[in-house]
Amino acid sequence: MRLARYQHPIDWDQVEENRLEGLETAGVYEDWREYIRTVDRRTVPLPAELTETMERLDNRLPGPARLHRRTG
Repeated sequence: MRLARYQHPIDWDQVEENRLEGLETAGVYEDWREYIRTVDRRTVPLPAELTETMERLDNRLPGPARLHRRTG
């Protein structure tokens, strides 16, 4: 899977005091949206039994080790 269409290097000599507010980010965001759409198209639902097992495991893990859950 290709993660991004383009590279988006930062010319740090052109960035004042490491501030990124003035950088053009439209291409970066579009690449990210394309990547997420690609991942969404390739995902499949887990069987209910496996989902329940993962939830039980997640509930036993300490906060920082918990699995990231996508909501929505």
